[in-house]
Amino acid sequence: MKSTMSNSGPRPEGRMSGNESRSDRVFRRNLIIGMTLVFLGALFLLIIIPIGIKVPGHLPKAATSPAMWPQAAAALLLAAGLILTAFVLTDRYLKGPTPGARPEPLIGNWRLVAGVLIMFVCWGLIPILGLPAVSALALAGFGYLMGTSRPWLLGVLAVVLPAVLYAFFTWAANVPVPLGLFLE
Repeated sequence: MKSTMSNSGPRPEGRMSGNESRSDRVFRRNLIIGMTLVFLGALFLLIIIPIGIKVPGHLPKAATSPAMWPQAAAALLLAAGLILTAFVLTDRYLKGPTPGARPEPLIGNWRLVAGVLIMFVCWGLIPILGLPAVSALALAGFGYLMGTSRPWLLGVLAVVLPAVLYAFFTWAANVPVPLGLFLE
């Protein structure tokens, strides 16, 4: 007796077709994430924050505005989406790194355990080394943990991003940043 069900029928929604490669799925996923971040960042910057947060007429500093931090977060969301989308689109058409050039990332639960350990170590090191130095080490650690394909870019970001944030919080926002035992 023959079965009336066939394996060649249409696939349920959300499943990938059999001839789609892993790189195509990753490309599509990252492109959707990047474009969603751009949409959400723009939505918050242009519509939600201006409607939802009342800002007094004149303020002595931009950092004291009630809308300043939500706008900064929305701008970072927008920038992250633009950067991810740009990397996805350029990597799609450029040759990737040579096989074996990047370190093999940890897999599964070990990656989660290592990430939690990095956070606890950072929490303990902030009073000793200070927030900017610990942030640089944490960025480098998380980047390596995720298996970055651009270690030089990771190194630059691990140094520049904490320095820029330190400068902003110290001079623009007048918020003291813990510098640890060595610099205070």
